[in-house]
This record gives sequence, structure tokens and C-alpha cells, in this order.
Amino acid sequence: KTASKETKVPPEPESALVVSEAKSSSWDRFGAGLRDMPFLSSVFENPLFDRIFGESEIAAAIREMKEEDYSFRLEEFAEDIEYIVAPHIIKTYLEGDQEALQKHCGEAAFNAVNASIKERLKQKLSLDPDILAGPREMQLVSAKLNDKAPPSFIWTFQMQQVNCLRDAEGEVVEGAVDDIRTVCYAMVVNRHPEVETVLDLEYPWQITELAILWNQPCF
Repeated sequence: KTASKETKVPPEPESALVVSEAKSSSWDRFGAGLRDMPFLSSVFENPLFDRIFGESEIAAAIREMKEEDYSFRLEEFAEDIEYIVAPHIIKTYLEGDQEALQKHCGEAAFNAVNASIKERLKQKLSLDPDILAGPREMQLVSAKLNDKAPPSFIWTFQMQQVNCLRDAEGEVVEGAVDDIRTVCYAMVVNRHPEVETVLDLEYPWQITELAILWNQPCF
């Protein structure tokens, strides 16, 4: 399977931020939102951002990555994100694996997902950890250059998950075992700053921001 090279314009904010008044899913209640993610907010809350900056910023970021690492190839990077990084980071988030998340996330992303995990532990609740399908619709939507760090890349993708929250006894307290949703994520990815020193990394990338853009029923 070949990872898509196509860059598409991100959806308008009103369609990108589908969060109901009453918390319609377990991820609305315990998910990572946009407000604490400065780069993601600047993109998804400004519908003109990608049209003005997106493609030129991506091209500049790719050039810089190739200057830093002559072996860098966008196709291989995209395959890493689709088949390794995205499934791993969402699975560890759903399972509440704080150690793995801290190892692979930057400060902003880890603080957001860890706050969710702590709240779940406090209330003795657990999200359904199953990923039924995905990632799908993988898209590289923007990028930016950083003064003293490698470039940042924004990827979006969709996962099919179960909207089901359980208590300590395993009883369903929110959602249902057959409430299947498509969940759209956005994440900012950089080359991991400790890739040469941390020997047990799953991959050489760090997630610096992570947010749920929307979720909707599959059927």
C-alpha cells in the first residue's frame, strides 16, 4: 500500500470542530482539544492558513529535513506515520500508557493526554481501547520551520473506534459497545530530539501536539 502524497486543504472550522453541547462521546469528555495546541489552533481555526502557507511551508520543511538528513524521503515518512506512529500513539492514549506517551510525546501533547488519563484514573473509568479500522484518510496538511529544532509537520487521519466508557467493574456507563464512531485526529510531528540517546524508542519521531478534530457515527 502506497501512502498518499496529496496535500489537501483542511476543512473549515465549523466542520472541523464537531463537539456537541452535551458531551456526545467519551473522547469529548476525555480527549485532547485544540485550545492547548498552538500550532494546530493556528491552522484549524484559520481557514485561510493552508491556502496561503500550507504547500510552500511543506516544501520548505521537506527541503530542510533533506539538508539535515540526506536519507529523508517524504514517502517513507508518510508510511511511518500511517503504519507505525498513528496506530501506536492512539492505542497508547486509549489504553492510558503514560510511560510510552511520555517517551514519544512533546510537553504540550503529553500534558494534554496525561491530564485525560489522570482524570480517568481518578474517576476509575476506562475508554474502549480497540481500534476497529484505520488510520484512514491520512493527509499532510501543513508544516512549519523552527528556529532551533527540526521542522514540524501536521498530519490528519481517521480511526474507527468504539464510543464506550466503562467503570471499574467493566460496566458501560457511557456510550455502547455497538456505538461505532469515526474519529478524526490531528497531530504535529517532529524528528525526536533524543533519537540518538534514547535506545528504546518505537520510532524516531516525536508528537508535539495532538487533538481530536471531530467524531461522527459510522452508520
